Amino acid sequence: MPDVSKENLNVRVEGGHLIDAGISVEVPENLNVLYAEVRGGSYRRSFALSNELNSGAVEANLKDGVLTIRVLRTERAKARKIAIQA
Repeated sequence: MPDVSKENLNVRVEGGHLIDAGISVEVPENLNVLYAEVRGGSYRRSFALSNELNSGAVEANLKDGVLTIRVLRTERAKARKIAIQA
């Protein structure tokens, strides 16, 4: 996600879906803007979350233009060892 700042990025969980949306707008640093019409790129992606995922434990990290989203599994979905009875 090059040219997308953290302020122009929206990651949320809504109705069993993980939604990320962003806007890329370039404004030169030395420009004093009173009014401007700017073209920028925008996108929106939506992913259905499985019942095995904990929608309350979502982490998002933006570093060097790469957005990493981590969704943890629920406790019941994690692998566990079953004891064998003799």
